[in-house]
Amino acid sequence: MSRKEALQKLYDRLLVERNDLRRKLAAEAGLNDLPSSRGDFADVANADVENELSQQLKAMGSRELAQIEKALHSMREGNYGNCEGCNKAIPITRLKAVPDAATCIECQTKQEELGYTAEQAEADWESAFRNESSMSDREFSMNDIEIDR
Repeated sequence: MSRKEALQKLYDRLLVERNDLRRKLAAEAGLNDLPSSRGDFADVANADVENELSQQLKAMGSRELAQIEKALHSMREGNYGNCEGCNKAIPITRLKAVPDAATCIECQTKQEELGYTAEQAEADWESAFRNESSMSDREFSMNDIEIDR
């Protein structure tokens, strides 16, 4: 199979994945519109945990959708399959494994060793969440709040 044929199959695959992900995200958005009934403290805590997990899954789905859209745009522009780091052709085997890959394995490895990814350049929400969750809650008083009089 030629590289062109393989890229066409990947394009078709990305379209299917994009459409499936769009449907899934739309369905999940509809579920959150349902009214929530408040029960005892355990029910409220459980609902809050489920809501947080749902929000994190939506964020992951949105990032995945953005990566797929970027790959489809690259295909239409004619530069899909070229590494954004070194501009060499990304092997078809890598693209089959990760169709929305924007870098070759070597450049991806370098980025990961540096602790940098393209998604983190936009917004590093995972790091922000880890940082926030590692901070301990502290007691505060009314003196901590500034009130203009």
